[in-house]
Amino acid sequence: NAESWGLSRIASIMALSDLRRRGLVLYREILRLHQRKLPPTMKELGDTYVRAEFRAHHGPNTTPPQYQQFMNAWFSYVQTLRSQKDDIGKDLHDIDIETLSEEQRDKLQQLRQEARKLKDT
Repeated sequence: NAESWGLSRIASIMALSDLRRRGLVLYREILRLHQRKLPPTMKELGDTYVRAEFRAHHGPNTTPPQYQQFMNAWFSYVQTLRSQKDDIGKDLHDIDIETLSEEQRDKLQQLRQEARKLKDT
């Protein structure tokens, strides 16, 4: 029935709105951690990547479960950065890479190339 569909749609929109508010807090925390923990060249690369990812997942085509998964991944990143003292970064194991989508693997490859360019300069 149209009325129940409308209510569930409103509930879904509200849930996504709440997730996005929490996403904004997470986004700001990531930028603060980059400021405190990363060398300038890594900070620049990291900030650019984070901005692009948050913009891409902030659109109307992102469902609440997709956005929650996105947030969980970035929250894990925040925990990793917080726990690291001197050496920044974390190796990805083959099993981690295998679970990535094709689009995520492409982005990972682009990020690797950009990081190598920075390392070579």
